[in-house]
Amino acid sequence: MRKLVKNRKGFTLAEEVVTVLLIGILVASASGILLNAMRIFCQNVIMFNAQSKGIAVMEQLESHLAYAKTIGQQETETIAADDGCAHQVVLYVDTQNGKSELKEKGTIYYSDTDSAGTTVDQVLCKLGTYQAKILVQKVDDVTVTVDVRISRNDTVYYSETRMVKLQNRATVKATLNASDIYDSSVAASRYLYIGSLE
Repeated sequence: MRKLVKNRKGFTLAEEVVTVLLIGILVASASGILLNAMRIFCQNVIMFNAQSKGIAVMEQLESHLAYAKTIGQQETETIAADDGCAHQVVLYVDTQNGKSELKEKGTIYYSDTDSAGTTVDQVLCKLGTYQAKILVQKVDDVTVTVDVRISRNDTVYYSETRMVKLQNRATVKATLNASDIYDSSVAASRYLYIGSLE
């Protein structure tokens, strides 16, 4: 019986301590890699969301401006009847409770004498916690540039500039200066007016 007890083999305390230390080092290394991967993943999600929202805003602006007859900026969302434009809209970025949306308020007139028409008020793009800065500038009589920047916490995640050909040789209703048609960062030009012949 004593012989059996003496011949039993096991791990010494030193071996167990070394094993635990090695496992701890491996876990610490793995957790560092995992945390870094999670941080990169979160940054990519933020970037992807910002890009998708920026593209949505740009597409809406491009489609409205391409066939515009009249474009410009204005201080209020009120749309006065215009005999030369059957379809009038104002686009603006509305922020409430920390959430932003690209909105459209529009009126479609059935005839030149119809002052009531049909009023449409809708959200074109939900920006959420992102902010959109929109700048529309005149290049010449048939071309404008549209610059869209999507940011959050003062970090720009999406920035794109496109040239839009004005199919109807749109006249500029009002300008902030020689080239700026609309700048969403200027309080006096919160609304971008677009009138067309749709």
